[in-house]
Amino acid sequence: MRNREPDDRRPARCGHDLTDVPTLTLPAGHFALRAQSLILDAITSGVARFGVYARSPQPVAVALADVRTVASRLLATANPGKLSSVLPADLIEEHLAVPRGRRMALKRPGFMAPPTAASTAVAITAALKALIEPDIQQAGSIMRDLLQAMEREDRAAIASDIYHWGKDSSPFLHAVHLAALGPSMRPSHQLRHRTISDFPARPASGSQLTARRLHKVPTMFWPAWTLRLTPASGVSHTALQPTLSSALLIIGSKSERDDAAGQLGSATDKATISRILQVLQDDHCWPDIHRALDRLAGYLDDHNTPIDYERRRNLNYRHLLPHEQWLDIRQRLKITTGGERQWRITRCVLFQRISGLPVEADAPIAPGDTHFRVELGSFPARQTPELAYELDNAARMFLARQGIDNEPVSWEPPLDLLHGLTLPGPDPAEINIGSLHRLIRAGRPSLEPVAARLGTTYDTVRHVLQEHPAPRTRIAAPSKHAARQALSATEFTRLYQHERLSIHQISELTGFSRGTLTALATEYGITLRPAGSQPRHQIVDRDWLHEQYVVQRRTLPDLARERGVSKATMRTWARLHQIPMRPPGGASHDTALRTTHLAESAPAILRPALTSAYACERLLRFAQAIEHPTLRSAASLLGCSEETLSRQIRRLESDLGGPLLEPFEPEHSVNLTGLGNEVMSALRRLRPGELLDLAEQRPGGRSALPPSELPRLTGPNWQP
Repeated sequence: MRNREPDDRRPARCGHDLTDVPTLTLPAGHFALRAQSLILDAITSGVARFGVYARSPQPVAVALADVRTVASRLLATANPGKLSSVLPADLIEEHLAVPRGRRMALKRPGFMAPPTAASTAVAITAALKALIEPDIQQAGSIMRDLLQAMEREDRAAIASDIYHWGKDSSPFLHAVHLAALGPSMRPSHQLRHRTISDFPARPASGSQLTARRLHKVPTMFWPAWTLRLTPASGVSHTALQPTLSSALLIIGSKSERDDAAGQLGSATDKATISRILQVLQDDHCWPDIHRALDRLAGYLDDHNTPIDYERRRNLNYRHLLPHEQWLDIRQRLKITTGGERQWRITRCVLFQRISGLPVEADAPIAPGDTHFRVELGSFPARQTPELAYELDNAARMFLARQGIDNEPVSWEPPLDLLHGLTLPGPDPAEINIGSLHRLIRAGRPSLEPVAARLGTTYDTVRHVLQEHPAPRTRIAAPSKHAARQALSATEFTRLYQHERLSIHQISELTGFSRGTLTALATEYGITLRPAGSQPRHQIVDRDWLHEQYVVQRRTLPDLARERGVSKATMRTWARLHQIPMRPPGGASHDTALRTTHLAESAPAILRPALTSAYACERLLRFAQAIEHPTLRSAASLLGCSEETLSRQIRRLESDLGGPLLEPFEPEHSVNLTGLGNEVMSALRRLRPGELLDLAEQRPGGRSALPPSELPRLTGPNWQP
């Protein structure tokens, strides 16, 4: 210490022996020592490379300003008793033990130098606890605990608080602060600040971002994406689609909910958007729903889309599918049912597909005309590949008349963006299209019972049929119309000329006859090779491919490099040889392979159902359900709804080719059919716990059965 002399401006030293001053001894590895080392290293090098700054190293002054901002705020407002979840107890205890002579320094803590080194250590260590985390979201989790310690009783923390903490704070600290506040924000504010992203930030100023996205976003959200994001509580697609599209305009921008809805054609309103976003936030999958929307917004910002939806919204659709054109289509396809009403329904479907607008925007439907709405909803069940092809042609002709000849009729963003996310809605890719087509053409039932039979939803069946129309009858051979739609000239050329597949191999791959494919090749102007001219080096043997891909677990790109072909070619050979493909993602590779191995070794009666870890869960629940007096009581103990359990059993019945349970009423006991008894007998021959292990590894990682029920599967009933 120094004492000021009367005749000297420089203070004199007190001469006290500093080795006699009591200090807190910290053990090796203590976080405060690590924090001290990080600060010293950053000062020495002049650059901060730790924690949130690792991906983009910053000048040390930036990191020190962030540390000072958090440390000052914490000393000024934090309740030390609430810091125990973040800081070591010895530091907090030393911080609270302030000598009597220094208590005056605590009148304005955080606005002046701390009275002791321990107080400084507490503040800086707490700040670094958050900033040292390797990514923004993990740092936000620590910062959330700090904010709770600093929270005032009269108000909760808000996004703008950080700008009052310190004028020198960096965007890195702002991002951590927003990530910390995210879970407490309203869903629209979470979207606006992109709190779930790798780098949350203030919404962009100006309207340029929104203006660009308007050209890339339809009024009615893309159907396949809508299915995946539909919450478990159930929201109608007609209300959910415009809400999700509006959410894309809100993400990262200052657009308000009513502004976003108005710019997209006023298919919804502010109150509806708020209500549905709240329903989405209440779903347990909300973090991944938010991630999906954020990924999609980023994709649209970084890529050009093949369709200008803002232009599509403003086209004149008065001359879409004129009545004369519809009559010509009916005559060529020999459609004998339906009159002008069927033309109106078809026109509505085509309008929505081209424009991305709700049907009501072109053909207002009277509130009481429920029959028209039902017919409109069931249109995909009546659509055939031939009709779909003709309507696509009509759509292209209409767009060409509007001066648009370089856009597809419709488009969807890649679903690969959803990889690794646990989403509430069904995956259309899980639908067995062959089974769906057989059910649709077996007496033309409505879509609801077909969906129930397949263990999925009405909207999922409707979408799959829209994308993959069912042939006119179950026994009719695929026509050239269907082949033309399924196999474009570009795809045919790729398979035949670039990948060097024979017509016979393409026939096996697509299901169309060699005669149909030969005629289609002639139509496309593709010259066929003489028989027997297939190059030997292009042929990929099935046994080799199965050994390398399934048994050795090598990747398709690796195999493609070894054989000197493209990845697309190797994937085509895998499809041709019916090799079970692994879903993307490291963890799912092992699950898919183990499921495949289980199917190969399982009794033959079970193999059609052993298609994925989801199928393992269905078999487990079926086996458990029959041990209970009713499905209702089984569902209650299994932790799912009765509807879900019934749907899963119906899906098994579809896969296994017959009913497993006798007809029953909800309150009556369940009885196995002959097939059901055979399935249960086969299940008991499996190795105990194997189905359980695979079901536990399905995407999402949630247990197929509650913990109290799991031990029953390894009991006496499951021994060989």
